[in-house]
Amino acid sequence: MRFTRLAIISAALTLIAGTAQAQTAITGATDCDGGTTGAAFAAATATCTRTTQVDVVVPYLAASKVTGVNSITITNANMNAGSREWVGPVVEMQANFNYAITAQINGFGSTKAASDLLIKNTTESGAFAAFGGNAVTLKQGNATANYQFTSGLKVLLDWATDEPGTLSTTITYTVIAQ
Repeated sequence: MRFTRLAIISAALTLIAGTAQAQTAITGATDCDGGTTGAAFAAATATCTRTTQVDVVVPYLAASKVTGVNSITITNANMNAGSREWVGPVVEMQANFNYAITAQINGFGSTKAASDLLIKNTTESGAFAAFGGNAVTLKQGNATANYQFTSGLKVLLDWATDEPGTLSTTITYTVIAQ
């Protein structure tokens, strides 16, 4: 009788051990055997293919640089002509999106109206536009690895109202996604 009980306990342990091995599958996995097992799987498919998605996030990217002449001196001839034009800064930019380039100033000295300073993109044949309360659009374009233009600047002058001194402002160039 002891022998019979030992054989039954041994068989139960073998059954438990076999069950534990069968439950070590990968959680959430899908079988590749197409309903076949063992040698039938190897003969039927020989491979097990799975796919995964890879996302590469490319944000809006832009780079810019501004260089060039920023100071001029007014002469009698300029005052008599009522204005002075000059070649201003060179603007270089890159963008991976459709864009607009704008320029804006915040005032123009203590005695001059912002609208007395005008700007244009000399690369694109356009007219001068006066600075004022709104930004001036200098270029609209598609994504580019390199766009470069020269700013043309013009100051309106008047003998009666332009006092001696330095008129100073900062031009802010902005690249805007379109």
